[in-house]
Amino acid sequence: MTASPRAERMQAVYDQVPAMADCKGACWISCGPASMTPWERRRLAAAGHPITTEDIARKAPFDFWCDALGPDGRCTAYGIRPLVCRLWGAVEWLPCPHGCRPEGGWLPDEVAFRLILEAVRDGGSGEPVTQEMFDQLRDPVRLAAIRREFAGKGASDTARFRAYGDVLPVAVTRRPGLPRGKEAGDGS
Repeated sequence: MTASPRAERMQAVYDQVPAMADCKGACWISCGPASMTPWERRRLAAAGHPITTEDIARKAPFDFWCDALGPDGRCTAYGIRPLVCRLWGAVEWLPCPHGCRPEGGWLPDEVAFRLILEAVRDGGSGEPVTQEMFDQLRDPVRLAAIRREFAGKGASDTARFRAYGDVLPVAVTRRPGLPRGKEAGDGS
């Protein structure tokens, strides 16, 4: 079975993110609300990983963990994880709280932002991606503004890490009242 042209384009985007050679496998602390394209969301759902939408998950960002996070703290959808998950720890503004770094150092901001734009375009979010948007990444003033906008995006993960340390909560879950996925033994 051959991959669709969209899947091939998205894989080409994913392949540009450097590997995390020194990964300690403890990044579950950062597996919270995540932005993704509609295509990435559909692909995860088709593989049995329906992910709570970002707007719902952000209602409890400190206590929310990704629906694909397994009880051992590992991603059960690792091979098909969205771009934002792949960028985690690979760019300076989304640092791993454990200090892991990608092979060859962090991905340059301009490259990371270009990959995000390509994923938005190729993932079919419906948001237009123009050549002007790509050109803005070459403008030092605009690039500095984008860096400031993204600076500290990992702050909630750092706070979460300080609260939980490296001990995975017994139940990887969300606050009561938020939609829950089907879980073993809950009868749903």
